[in-house]
Amino acid sequence: MHRVIISGIGAEIPEPVITNEELVASFNAWVDTENARREVTGDALLQKSDSDFIVHASGVRTRHVVEREGILDPTRMA
Repeated sequence: MHRVIISGIGAEIPEPVITNEELVASFNAWVDTENARREVTGDALLQKSDSDFIVHASGVRTRHVVEREGILDPTRMA
């Protein structure tokens, strides 16, 4: 019978980051577009966010991502 041994572990943290400020700018742009639609339909309006709220709610200040492309695109949030 062969013995299995875990001889090491590792982790990689990708270099690209997204800051709360970048995330909030993208989200708030989406909120502006969505609220314009909601005003026409009579739906309740959404509130904008800010980076202080994200830190308070989650403790996160930045997030590492493999690829930034498209993540901050407000049209993808729909």
